[in-house]
Amino acid sequence: MPQATKTMREKWGGDQGVGPDKAMAYLETCGWTLNEHGLWKLPSDRQTAEIGDDEFEALQFLIDEWDYDFIPR
Repeated sequence: MPQATKTMREKWGGDQGVGPDKAMAYLETCGWTLNEHGLWKLPSDRQTAEIGDDEFEALQFLIDEWDYDFIPR
């Protein structure tokens, strides 16, 4: 069930404010990849501690609203 806040939907919601496309596109430009299980993977040359605020928010939106997850390092 969708759980993202209104603020997160306004910032990261793509198609009509709820689609995952805007957050996904942002993560992809930062080098993240999505595997077949719905897990986002941080680029191999970075550590979890290096995740920027916008990256974290995009991930949080996808987790809260779309049940994606990420692979921590």
